[in-house]
Amino acid sequence: MTSPTERSQHFSGENGRSDAPEQLATREFERELLYGELAETIGALLAASGLRQKDIATRLTLSEARISRLLRGDANTSLRAIADVGWALGYRFVLTPVPLEHRESTLARDDPPPPHWVRRLRQLIARDASAETSSSPETIRGPLPKEGEIMGKGNDHDRYVVPRPGEGWAVVKEDHQRASAVVPTQREAIQRAKEITGNLGGGEVRVQSRHGQFRQGEHAPKR
Repeated sequence: MTSPTERSQHFSGENGRSDAPEQLATREFERELLYGELAETIGALLAASGLRQKDIATRLTLSEARISRLLRGDANTSLRAIADVGWALGYRFVLTPVPLEHRESTLARDDPPPPHWVRRLRQLIARDASAETSSSPETIRGPLPKEGEIMGKGNDHDRYVVPRPGEGWAVVKEDHQRASAVVPTQREAIQRAKEITGNLGGGEVRVQSRHGQFRQGEHAPKR
C-alpha cells in the first residue's frame, strides 16, 4: 500500500498542485456548495428569528456590508466569522464529514474508504431528519409559503427540487408524492428538473433548501 505522500505526489505532482480539469471542476463545485449551504442556513435562521442583516451586524458591532458578504458565501469568510454569527443567533454550527459521491475525481481516489464512524454519523443524521419531518419531504402542497412572487399554480410543466433525507435531492411535481428523479446532489436535481420541464414545453423550476425555504423560480425554456 502506498503512503499518503506517494499518493499525493502521484496525483498532484511534487509541487502539490492539481491541474486536471475534472479535479479542478469538482474542487470548485465543493467550494460553491459549501458557501451556498452556509448562506442558506444563516438566511433561514434569520428568517425564523425575524431578524435582518442589520440586526446581526448591530449585535456583533460589524458593518452590514460584512454580514451581507457572509450571506452571499464570500470566499474570504472565516470560521471565526461563522462562529460569531451563530453565537449572535444562539446557534452552534457543527461540522459533519460526508464522503463525496465523486471521490474518484479527487486526490483522495486511492485513499482508504471512509471509516465506519463517518458512515454511522451520516445514518444517524438522516434518521433524525426523517423523524423530525411530519410528512414526506418531497411532497409539495400549494400554495407554498415563500418570499417573492409565487409560481403560477396549475402549470403541469413546473417542477420542484427538494431535499430527501438520506437519499439526496428529488424532482417532484406539485401535489405529487412520487418523485420524477432522485439524485445525490442539488445541482444534478436542478439540471434534471430543467430537462423535464423543458421537454414538457417549458415552465418554472423552484429549489427548496434543507430548511424549507424556496428560492425565486427559474424559467426553463422549451427544448
